[in-house]
Amino acid sequence: MKKFIKNLLNQQLLISLLILNAVIFILFSPNHYFFELFLSIAFQKTLGISFMALLFLLYKKWVGLSVSFIAMLLIYSNISYLRISDTKHIKIENVDLKIAHFNVLKFNTNYQKTIAAINVADADIVSINEMTYAWKTALNSSLILFIYYVYT
Repeated sequence: MKKFIKNLLNQQLLISLLILNAVIFILFSPNHYFFELFLSIAFQKTLGISFMALLFLLYKKWVGLSVSFIAMLLIYSNISYLRISDTKHIKIENVDLKIAHFNVLKFNTNYQKTIAAINVADADIVSINEMTYAWKTALNSSLILFIYYVYT
């Protein structure tokens, strides 16, 4: 087994190329349900890349280790559910809040209709599900709000 791993790691350029291709596929895949399935296993791919980085470190394969770290940073910085949120619990008594929740559906591109509904709701707190980068951009450019992102 040790010889197999050593022979495999001798192909560090090929493995590095495969790792980078997988990450690029995750980050730049089209906005379609089929490709979203690959995006949903980004965490598992990050675990696999971490394992490969550990092997590269143990066998002193610096190119493979560097590419693995770059790949992990790219995934971590671009996949929302890998970020750790710092939610705070606050107890407020006798407060009247209006809360609105919108599931914008990640493939929905009717931004203006949803933004109009958010404005009509006139809520103190607005919760948005399935928000993609395109939705974030549209909401940031159209609404004057304090937006607190919680990634799950």
